[in-house]
Amino acid sequence: MITSSIRKEAENMIIDGHSHVTLPIEEHISTMNKAGVDKTVLFSTTFHPETSVNFEEVSTSIKFLNDLLAGKKGSMVEARKKAATELAAAIARYPGRFI
Repeated sequence: MITSSIRKEAENMIIDGHSHVTLPIEEHISTMNKAGVDKTVLFSTTFHPETSVNFEEVSTSIKFLNDLLAGKKGSMVEARKKAATELAAAIARYPGRFI
């Protein structure tokens, strides 16, 4: 049975329905806090443009991602394992914030 306090909390909760892991994860939490978001449905990603310090690094990362997806470089299996590990770590660190 859902108590009235749980129902009230759920009625006022703001959930971001789609977001990818942002690194460092504390920045993701900070952005959620600034936006008033209580929980986020979090998805993994193999690309982290937020960690680049300039346009050249973003371009290099995009090129690698394109080559990875085309099967020209790297291992998609290993990339997905790394992404799944990042996702699990984020959820484990902030279980009340991510779905």
